[in-house]
Amino acid sequence: MVMLCRHHHNRKTDGQAFYLLDPHTGDVYWLFADGTYMVDAATGPLAPKQRNWVQTFSQRRRRCREIRAAKAAAARFDEYRHRLDTPPEPRRYLPWRRHEEAEPRTVEV
Repeated sequence: MVMLCRHHHNRKTDGQAFYLLDPHTGDVYWLFADGTYMVDAATGPLAPKQRNWVQTFSQRRRRCREIRAAKAAAARFDEYRHRLDTPPEPRRYLPWRRHEEAEPRTVEV
């Protein structure tokens, strides 16, 4: 069974054309009464040529892992860039003792 537009349905019903379906490609071969033919290529998301979305469980799992790894790498790179872009905070100089308060050094001979 094939879903047809009004034009193709009327041509089929009137006997002006017959159709053959190719189960492997999904193409429709229209055979006309004068001996000519025309090929309609299958289109749409369910056409065999367009079924790029069909995948096995292992293919989906592998793709999800690749996406997660790429997101993690991007997050690490963004953190790295953020650390490079922000200068480190200046450290205050806090000596243990002030120079004036330091005990004089004695040298034993």
